[in-house]
Amino acid sequence: MARTDKRFDRRTLLKSAGGTAAAATMISLPGLPTRAQSNAEIVVSAQAFSHEPLQPFVDEFTAQTGIAVTFFANPAAGGEQVAQLTPQFASSSTPVDVLSSSDEAAPLFIRAGWMEPLNEIVDETFWSDFDQSVRDYVAIWSSINDEVFRIPHGWSVGFNWVRQDLLDGYGLTAPETWDDIRVLGEAAAGDGMFAFADAASKPSLAFVYAAYIVAQSGGNIFAFDEQTRAAFEFARELIDSEFFPRDAANWTYDQLNASYMGDQLVTMRQWSFFYDVARDNTEWFAEEKASIVLPPGAPDGQRATWAGAWGWMIPKFSENKEAALEFIKYISAPDLAGPLAEAMSDYIIPRTSVFDYLGDEGLVRYHKEYAEAGVITPRPFHPRVSEAQAIVDTYFNGYLLDQYSIDDVISNGQAEIAALDEV
Repeated sequence: MARTDKRFDRRTLLKSAGGTAAAATMISLPGLPTRAQSNAEIVVSAQAFSHEPLQPFVDEFTAQTGIAVTFFANPAAGGEQVAQLTPQFASSSTPVDVLSSSDEAAPLFIRAGWMEPLNEIVDETFWSDFDQSVRDYVAIWSSINDEVFRIPHGWSVGFNWVRQDLLDGYGLTAPETWDDIRVLGEAAAGDGMFAFADAASKPSLAFVYAAYIVAQSGGNIFAFDEQTRAAFEFARELIDSEFFPRDAANWTYDQLNASYMGDQLVTMRQWSFFYDVARDNTEWFAEEKASIVLPPGAPDGQRATWAGAWGWMIPKFSENKEAALEFIKYISAPDLAGPLAEAMSDYIIPRTSVFDYLGDEGLVRYHKEYAEAGVITPRPFHPRVSEAQAIVDTYFNGYLLDQYSIDDVISNGQAEIAALDEV
């Protein structure tokens, strides 16, 4: 059913936002596109937390181009974005001209023919600024038949966090293999701690953890192949050995963070937002308590983690495509990548321009280390990603909670993915 809430009406958005943007300090950045002044006005959809830090850049864009920008708040979750915008696009209309799109939404929107290709503003010189891991991701998640429909502006990496202070006390180094996690598990048990954890609850979080360990085994998680079996069995072994907390199969990220900062975990997989969470806990935090190191890998696999992204797109139903294209060209320019990353950590992405601008400051140091080590794999892809991930969620979480045997997980998973592929 189409949404008729006035929040999705373009005129209402423009009217309500008119004149409310606070004046911001102008910035001067070299090499950015300029054009004749115009009366164009575009609506840019981005997550609410980004509006304030983006405002100075938007003000500069307007000053250079004459194109006014109004913000529209994205949902925080990709699935909600699908529900929010699908009725609009399906009726050949759009409330926005530029969309910051999630991994859950982008494949659907692209394959439905609802997005405008962006090839005219990206070439080999443009992509040469990006790490190979990002280019591999774009080829899988944001392109069809060599046409690019989405340009990443953020990069979500599952980092490997370790208590270096505890590892030093055990006389151990950070685990490089699954066997090393087993060794750490024995050492940590003497302190009543767990070697490793991740939040593995439904919905969605079980998939995130499953994809992490399957990347390390070299498997194709949506194929439920033999490497996926090995990764799932390793995850269950850690629980049965009490090296991984059984309760984590029902944890959220808040509970994972609380357990880590409650001195119950020696290592964990967590997104980059923990960098600030840890530092906000001033009574607990010390650098050696929240170290980021390269991820481990299976004995016959690879040291690996995976990354996903949000990225800029243009709905084909926009009446202001030229102005929208100008905005994406501006906001994605190499000259702007470093200042954007400095303004908000969610816009840190492995680009030469970002590394040159910020050096080894803060999280950038670890993004650079992971990129140079080649440990980042693209997020596992399926054209019906939300439904495919839900299948993994169900069987992996159920296996951890002893609701399914591993044989049932593999056979049922393969059958349900095959049925999904046939639809």
